[in-house]
Amino acid sequence: MKTLISRMSIELVILAGVCVPMQAKVIGQNTPANPLTAEYVRATLPKNQQAAWFLYIDRSAKQQAVDRAAWATEFKASGRTTVLIPPQGDSGRSMPVDKDPAWYGTADALKIAGVILSFQTPNGGWSKNLSMTQPARVPGEFYAAPNQAPTLPGATDADRAQANERAHNADWGWMATLDNDATNTELRFLHLVIAALPAGKSAPYRK
Repeated sequence: MKTLISRMSIELVILAGVCVPMQAKVIGQNTPANPLTAEYVRATLPKNQQAAWFLYIDRSAKQQAVDRAAWATEFKASGRTTVLIPPQGDSGRSMPVDKDPAWYGTADALKIAGVILSFQTPNGGWSKNLSMTQPARVPGEFYAAPNQAPTLPGATDADRAQANERAHNADWGWMATLDNDATNTELRFLHLVIAALPAGKSAPYRK
């Protein structure tokens, strides 16, 4: 036993002697994308390609106005005085699309489908980073999570202030989106639920 302890002690000393502190190194940076505006289109595209983008920007602005008005009406009717922001979560894991087809007709799958429908935005899509295993959205609750990266070590006071603001205020930047496979995953999950149910019971998920 003494010999074993001695050997272990020697090995630990050797390991302690060769351990070198590891340091992280920045290998690149993500450059934020430029906002898609009419000014940006004029500055970057030839004139014969601009018209379609101007129509897209105009249509998007009108749709956002409809979305904002619908939510404002719901929020006012709810009687709330502060905006309720849903927690950020893992969308993909909460909506599995690789289970046995029969599972999508079970109570567990239908519960998730109900939550999915509750977070569907007026324009028909969904935001990203929403866990669909949370409770269903209630009237007046916002459609989108904060969608913020963790506040990392070394963050400035301005970084933390921005994170706090996003956590407590409605952010229309990701409502709705295809980013992070949002909207696509919800549609795939609902399709599987519809396929697993008799025609008479699938109607609520076809809206």
